[in-house]
Amino acid sequence: MSRYTPRRFVGRWLAAVVLVPVLWAVTVHPPYSNSPPIRSDGLGYHAWTRAFVQRDFTFCKWPELRPTGTITAVVDGHCVEKYPYGLALLRLPVMGPLVDRSPGAPLVSHAEHRANQYLSALALLLVVGFATATLLLLGVEGVFAQAGILAVVFGTGLFHYSTYDASFTHVYSAALAAALLWLSVRAAVRGGRPPPAVAVFVLAFLAVAVRSTNVVLVLATVGAVGGWSVLRAGGPGAWPQVGRAEAERLAWWVGPALAGAVAATLAEGLYLLYATGRFNLSGYGQESFLFNRPMQRSVLLSYERGLFTWYPVVAVVLAVGLLVRRTRLAALGLSGLVVLYTGIYGFWASWYLGGGFGHRGFIDMAPLAMVLFGVALAALPRPRRALALGAAGLCALATLSLMAGYWQGTVGFGGTPASVYWAHLTGAENLYWRWLAR
Repeated sequence: MSRYTPRRFVGRWLAAVVLVPVLWAVTVHPPYSNSPPIRSDGLGYHAWTRAFVQRDFTFCKWPELRPTGTITAVVDGHCVEKYPYGLALLRLPVMGPLVDRSPGAPLVSHAEHRANQYLSALALLLVVGFATATLLLLGVEGVFAQAGILAVVFGTGLFHYSTYDASFTHVYSAALAAALLWLSVRAAVRGGRPPPAVAVFVLAFLAVAVRSTNVVLVLATVGAVGGWSVLRAGGPGAWPQVGRAEAERLAWWVGPALAGAVAATLAEGLYLLYATGRFNLSGYGQESFLFNRPMQRSVLLSYERGLFTWYPVVAVVLAVGLLVRRTRLAALGLSGLVVLYTGIYGFWASWYLGGGFGHRGFIDMAPLAMVLFGVALAALPRPRRALALGAAGLCALATLSLMAGYWQGTVGFGGTPASVYWAHLTGAENLYWRWLAR
């Protein structure tokens, strides 16, 4: 048995080791001026905390919710809450005791604002921790895999939505997805039995309660790993043989996840029945899909909020995953998820999902990208591995330059033109040119 040395520990957990001081510095001394921490959409998600604590689900006594677009209708004294309850439920054990119930107190106390920042930082560490643990289960460790994780953290909006916009749901969705992925892979490599049904149900319930689109991510993750486990159980000869027995075993994998997703959706429907008198699955009111105005190209490639424009590391991860034989099938699966989400968001009324840094609708699947990239890097020969990691690093640097502009106000919350975009990548506003000039 090899000794577990500090060097080996760093090789296994480098991403977390790097992130702890960075997150601490950004959380204690934020390098941006936008405040308070819980604002915009985050205020709508967090309002459920007060509702749970006071058992008052009318939401009408808080006028600060109206400017954020949280209230979509008023029905018989009930102000219908647009955003789902999941984030508040997930954080309730911490946030509940911090609610200030004194007369005249604000909707969100100072303690809740501070807790919001620390909890989101912790959620990012959980994402990285579960992704690393999943890679270890797959026999992948070392600095290259850890550098790949960091490239995804800083090359997407994951770091931004763990710090600057920490009151949004995305880092929590990613943490729940990472936990579900780890639990599924752990079961698959340790005998192939389905993961604990209760744990899968709870994680799926919370993920869909936090963000309704996570139903796709949850079922795809558990279904893909479960299918891999079922087909792998009989050895190579079993791969073409998919019959009733395999379908039943797969059902034991997917069943708890599906039940959790359905339960979360029904809970939202019951709230809307209480608030409006009609059973509905969405509190977004008049906001809906516009099938006569496809915006899929903009979702992927626009300067306004394109996935590959703002987070080009995603293209590198998918390309490397498709080139490596070991990860090709998984890369095709992740590419399919990207295509599916692109189709959904491209028809949504607000295809760019409101103000934000990049297209935040894809951040929830970041743990899948981390694990895919880590396994692919481990399978590459060293020269190609360095080339792939170098390309991912350059993409992450580009995203960080855009993020610095967003934090400083030179990149707006929306409507970014090509001139502003390129000024932050290659022009006068580039983060690294400014550092060199100093």
